[in-house]
Amino acid sequence: MRRRLTMLLITALLPASLGAGESDWPESFLSGLPVADVQFFGDLYVPPHVSRELGSKFVLDDVHHLLRSSMANVVNFEGAATTAFVPMTTKQYVLKMPLDTAERLSVRGITHATLANNHAMDWGVQGLFDSIVTLEKAGIKIAGAGMNAAEAEAPLILSQQGKPDICINAVSRTFPKAFWADATRPGSASPELPKLREIVQEQRARGCIPLVSIHWGSELTRKPQDYQRRIAHQLIDAGASAIIGHHPHLLQEIEIYKNAPVFYSIGNFAFGTRPTKGAQEGLALRILLTPEGELDFMGIALNVSNSKVHFKPRLFTKGETDPLKRFQTKALRCEGKNPFTVCFSTKKTLPSAAVFEIPKNL
Repeated sequence: MRRRLTMLLITALLPASLGAGESDWPESFLSGLPVADVQFFGDLYVPPHVSRELGSKFVLDDVHHLLRSSMANVVNFEGAATTAFVPMTTKQYVLKMPLDTAERLSVRGITHATLANNHAMDWGVQGLFDSIVTLEKAGIKIAGAGMNAAEAEAPLILSQQGKPDICINAVSRTFPKAFWADATRPGSASPELPKLREIVQEQRARGCIPLVSIHWGSELTRKPQDYQRRIAHQLIDAGASAIIGHHPHLLQEIEIYKNAPVFYSIGNFAFGTRPTKGAQEGLALRILLTPEGELDFMGIALNVSNSKVHFKPRLFTKGETDPLKRFQTKALRCEGKNPFTVCFSTKKTLPSAAVFEIPKNL
């Protein structure tokens, strides 16, 4: 069963038209930010201790302006919002969130959540079921998990007047395999690559713009593995317009393959682990769709280091080191030379395998 969000027609300027310079960042940048069709964020985990420490405040309070600038906001919901007592697994980290997390996310502008990850089933079927129920009750559409593979593999479909539909496919390539849904078993979506290619091909054939949100790779590493490149290339060959990865908790390189971007990892969003130096980085990925089906991408660096932001991600401010400066080559630079951003449009063609690496020391 497909989940559909009806969206209003937005006539928006391209991200490249923004002209804020470093002298007035981020105020004029935010005031002139065009409305995005969809905006992706990385891993989100709000444990009980964070809720207690912040009290009436919430982890997303300092990015409300960014969330309001998009018709749809997608997070990777990593963990279970549940009252379950017994975890399904004996692995080292099992992630649990308060039941009111979904409502608090919705109030602040989160519209969609992907559950295809290595923590969705930490608290068993009850944990997954509780997460789905609380998210959908709060008005947040979910993808990437369900009571069987058919439910888990159902895409999110964003529809709007005058533009093609966008199909968001959420899948996991992380262990344990016991968390992967099958014909009768609840869990995360993890279809075999041939089936995933077929899903993307079918979406492209009927005029939907396929995007793949994928949980993969190794934690705390900056380089994608060979299998990730193979999957990304095959999915783009099948018709995917972009690959958006997460799981490493760090930013990884951006690759342009056949004029489609692969964001191997956009890192964390709000992830409530105790501060660990150098282990928390994040990117907000904004996508604008033209009536002709072209895509404009803007990545905005987020300060998600809990040692600095205490669980509340925010934009970088003037005077802070720009973590994306090395990316701002001619190929990925935003017009107006906005700091803390990278841009790419499918309207311009780059070599079939252009790779842009994230700086080693952010």
